[in-house]
Amino acid sequence: MRLPTFQTCVRIGVGAVLLYAAGRKVIDSTGLHFALSYVLGTGEALSHGLCVATIFVEALVGFVLVFGLRPRITLLVAALLFAAFGAFLLRLGLDPSAPGCGCLGEVFAATRQTQAYIGAVFDGSVALLCWSARAGAYSAPTARASEAAGGGTLAAQARRGFTLIELMVAIVILAVLLALSLPALMPSRQAARQAVSLALCRDLAAGTFAYGTDFRENFPFFATPGDPNGPARIRDFEFPGGGYFGVQAWHWASLVVPDYCDVPLSALEPEGVRNLLENEMGWPSYIIRSGYFLSRTTFADPKFFSLQTPENPAQFLRAQAWRTLAHPSRKGIITDRMWRSWNRTRSHLRHVVPVAFGDGSARGFDFSAPTRGTGFSSPPFIISSPIETTVDGLAGADE
Repeated sequence: MRLPTFQTCVRIGVGAVLLYAAGRKVIDSTGLHFALSYVLGTGEALSHGLCVATIFVEALVGFVLVFGLRPRITLLVAALLFAAFGAFLLRLGLDPSAPGCGCLGEVFAATRQTQAYIGAVFDGSVALLCWSARAGAYSAPTARASEAAGGGTLAAQARRGFTLIELMVAIVILAVLLALSLPALMPSRQAARQAVSLALCRDLAAGTFAYGTDFRENFPFFATPGDPNGPARIRDFEFPGGGYFGVQAWHWASLVVPDYCDVPLSALEPEGVRNLLENEMGWPSYIIRSGYFLSRTTFADPKFFSLQTPENPAQFLRAQAWRTLAHPSRKGIITDRMWRSWNRTRSHLRHVVPVAFGDGSARGFDFSAPTRGTGFSSPPFIISSPIETTVDGLAGADE
């Protein structure tokens, strides 16, 4: 039984890392998808294709490395691959507003920039390691000694395939990687998901500001003013069933994306919604059913949300302007309603929901403490909820 060479150890270790990274991206590729869209400025379809290609290349190169097929060529490919990954992550690290990287740096850091820097250093180190192993600077003396002792030529040894020692090394490396990552995997995924959600909240808030510059500084609005049961239309499409507040809260992004805010639909809509709308319901492609809700307080006058039910409340159903915000930094306007379903098995996380506020900032809002700030009212035509039915509407505050 011969000892593994330096090249063999590097080959198996790097292959295991690539397989592990590909597996993580298969489980959740949201971070990578959003990072690619941000850096490259690509559309949803191209970003999704690049995600799939990245996962495929990582898995393929990792498999080939672990099983020792053409090691010198594969190590060269791995060195170039990790160098490219490192450059990409360095680009993310240098941009304070960039989203999370979706990389192994998530396991060791909470902030987006630190994740990217750790990932860049790691990938650069692995690239140098692969290049050194490919050069065979350390493996050549061992190989010559083995050949002199009667072990045969390098080609003959390569044909012998995967040895027991090499298999054990691969298993140990995989076990160490799993042991290091599993305790921190769920918190890191949650932190990465939250970072992506908060970044998207900020982008959507900026998009609504941009929309307002073309529409009298109003929030997105497409229902019938003064009529809770009137039709709601976007372009030539009329929403079936009406519903003043609900239809606007779900579909407001159709007026903002992509004209005023270019974000991937895969990050904005719940899973499977795009196929449902276009292929099963036959709705036009410009209709977006967003998982990020615009607060109901943007669709009615502040008097509608007073603690005392006003006479003829329907008269207050109309578009609202940004200037109505009395406390921009304390009034939530956009909520990630997909957060609770994503955290449905994590009761200690599900109540702190990413929310964008009227000043363009975004942070976690604790929905389990509805008594904070001014609380929320119980207006007609709508279910009471924090952020959605704040007392005094846009003139009130949630914190």
